[in-house]
Amino acid sequence: MRDARLSRRGFVTAAGAGLLGAAGVVTLEALAVERGHVGLTRHEVRVPGLDPAFDGWRLAHVTDLHLPACDEAARLAAALVRRERPELVALTGDVLERGDLDVAFGQLDELLPALRGTVATWAIPGNHEHVAGVPWDAYRARLARHGTRLLANQADVLAVRGSVLRVFGSEDRLAGDLDAEAAVRARPDLLLLHRPTQVDAMPPSSAGLALAGHTHGGQLCLPGGVALVRPSGSGRYTQGWYDAPAAPLFVSRGVGTSGVRMRASCPAEVALLTLRAA
Repeated sequence: MRDARLSRRGFVTAAGAGLLGAAGVVTLEALAVERGHVGLTRHEVRVPGLDPAFDGWRLAHVTDLHLPACDEAARLAAALVRRERPELVALTGDVLERGDLDVAFGQLDELLPALRGTVATWAIPGNHEHVAGVPWDAYRARLARHGTRLLANQADVLAVRGSVLRVFGSEDRLAGDLDAEAAVRARPDLLLLHRPTQVDAMPPSSAGLALAGHTHGGQLCLPGGVALVRPSGSGRYTQGWYDAPAAPLFVSRGVGTSGVRMRASCPAEVALLTLRAA
């Protein structure tokens, strides 16, 4: 599928036109149901190089909350994470978008206690945080207040009883893109990306597992999940699992929406991954 390089407005217009062109395939009732639903998908993945001490640990992958606009979906996602109590949580960008950031920060204060792993939580920037002009020092401090570490081309090491889990979180291209050299030096077990195409900058077998968002799974799709159009930075990736050269890659459909506040044949998700030592 061709990667349509579209602005946000163009993405929404093209996708909406595609749905209208498929009249009768997608009903307004179905659109409304998907808008108010966030599902939990469960996955088990073998992570090359994972320390056996972390075998069986669960990681909740949450992406594209799009606050302040998508507060309802974000609350549904937070409730799922709170119920599951995973050891790890990764927020892979576009937590915030353009809007009233005071409102968004207030929403974060309510949501972040639920969007936490019992052991560790990480977040990375997405393109929308940069477009929104998020004050990074204030954002980093707000996350840290709730036990979440913001990584922007930075590494983190989680040490548990002598065993280590290495994590690297990317930056978005509006601020310089992924620092692949730094990521390779970090030898990450978990590589957190916003745009899935960032994985293509990494050399073969350079990470254990890569997670990304950004695509919304297409957001407005034909039945069967066929994406009508995808945002720039999607490349060949839409949703689900890919055998990328650098690492197994999971691309989440995400939680929120952009532009048109609805989904079609593309339900929002929180992905719960059980990590297995390879």
